[in-house]
Amino acid sequence: AVTEMRRELIIPPGRLLAGVPYTLTLRVSLEANPSVAGEAQVEVTASAPPLLAVIAGGEDRVVSTDDELQLTADLVDLDAPIAAAAAAAAATWSWSGVVQATGEGLETMAPRAHAALFAADGPSLVLPAGALPPAGGVFTFTASASMPSRAGARNTAEVRTATAT
Repeated sequence: AVTEMRRELIIPPGRLLAGVPYTLTLRVSLEANPSVAGEAQVEVTASAPPLLAVIAGGEDRVVSTDDELQLTADLVDLDAPIAAAAAAAAATWSWSGVVQATGEGLETMAPRAHAALFAADGPSLVLPAGALPPAGGVFTFTASASMPSRAGARNTAEVRTATAT
């Protein structure tokens, strides 16, 4: 039980458990005559704030066709950074990629078709040098995180290939 002697009740982030119903009761009485009083109740259920997936290094980059490409995703919870770190560690990550434009035309890079490229079961995806030909290709990679107790999160990064210099 929490007792506050003011007009507002402020509950700091992280104090209520997500999915648990709480009953808040407001009791008001006149200071001059405490027998004149009223009461109101409201039930609230806290929800977990949405997680945001971010990809280190930004969402738009250029890589040489001769270089290894590493994409690393993480989860961010602006309300509770510590909870986001725990969620990221507990999340199930998956990656997908699509070729947006190449000299060869459009092609979908599904995880099954390119198992060697998408062999990441964690927040990092590493593509070996030469895995993204040709120069001038535009690729979109999506990192998705799923968790049993929270809404999932996803983000994309666009990668363009350039000729090695």
